[in-house]
Amino acid sequence: MNLLDELPVKAWVIAAVLVVLFLYFIVRFLVYGIRQRAALRQVILELQGASKKDPREFATVFEGNEKFAHLWRQYSETLHGEKELNVQTGRFEITKYRSTVPAEVFFSGEVLVDTVLRSEFFKHLPGIFTGIGIIGTFFGLVVGLSEFKISEDAKEVREGLNALRGAVGDAFIVSLCAIFLAMLVTLIEKWVVSELYQLV
Repeated sequence: MNLLDELPVKAWVIAAVLVVLFLYFIVRFLVYGIRQRAALRQVILELQGASKKDPREFATVFEGNEKFAHLWRQYSETLHGEKELNVQTGRFEITKYRSTVPAEVFFSGEVLVDTVLRSEFFKHLPGIFTGIGIIGTFFGLVVGLSEFKISEDAKEVREGLNALRGAVGDAFIVSLCAIFLAMLVTLIEKWVVSELYQLV
């Protein structure tokens, strides 16, 4: 008989909660992270290839992404054009732009990474996994100890010990899965966030 077939319904419920949380992490964090990475790389490539001098022309680089376009509009309002006299036309023309506010104020990691990925929640998900695993372990111990009966009959004591061992074993399997998922989520979350911050 397979070890997983022997798990009680309570262990399967806890395992289902772990799976649902992990799938939510994949869909809401990892997929959004991959999309944001692609969007950031696209903007970086277009900015590196741009030969524009007028900041208003940079709006086309950001218009493909609503969030980026909004941030660019806010930032472009802080740019101050410096004028110099054009001796050929006799008029003052803008020759360069000066930034009155650093771009990092608008294009920050908090805005482009943390808000998009909801990383404040997901950085605590490993702790939630670990907590569920610990609760599952204690729950298995309580169930196992409640089924254990002290008796003079050796056969009854053996059956009680087997029940205790089974309940504790089930609890440890679920806890092992929870700790594994916590480590996996931590690894993915840190890798995705650090790469996106580097792109920002």
